[in-house]
Amino acid sequence: LELSRHQSGRLQLRMEIVNIGAVIQDVIKKLKVQGFRQRFTVELSGDMPPVEADPVRVERILYNLAENAAKYSPADSEINISGWTEPGFVIVAVTDRGQGIARQDQERIFELFEQLDRRAHATQGLGLGLVVCKRLVEAQGGWIAVDSAAGKGSTFSFALPVSREKGPAGD
Repeated sequence: LELSRHQSGRLQLRMEIVNIGAVIQDVIKKLKVQGFRQRFTVELSGDMPPVEADPVRVERILYNLAENAAKYSPADSEINISGWTEPGFVIVAVTDRGQGIARQDQERIFELFEQLDRRAHATQGLGLGLVVCKRLVEAQGGWIAVDSAAGKGSTFSFALPVSREKGPAGD
């Protein structure tokens, strides 16, 4: 649904002030209720301001990234969600201790219907989650990236602007 809205130009964002730390805690609670057994740790810098973003879409982005980290990591492993600021942006990173992603596969994971080596995982899905994340982050003026190496886990990071620019008339 999010993809079709984006593709047809009908994605409407409801911008509000969003506390990233609160969204992270909500996402972790939802994943624990679903039975994921990984240890989730959170490390946020003390100067993290709230962002002006769509809270439902920010939760969707974080949920997709954290759920992927849990699905592709051993049950007894740790998943770290960290956050910090860079000029004009809040950066959030989800780091897992899974099998990682080979460099040649990293570009295509943000394409429609891409899943890497389905036989190696007991996970189901259509390969849309990361595409949704990318489109939702970019629609809010941010970016998303992956840093990974086969056998060493992955870090998915995304950035959202601290505040959106106002037009000349203040709108």
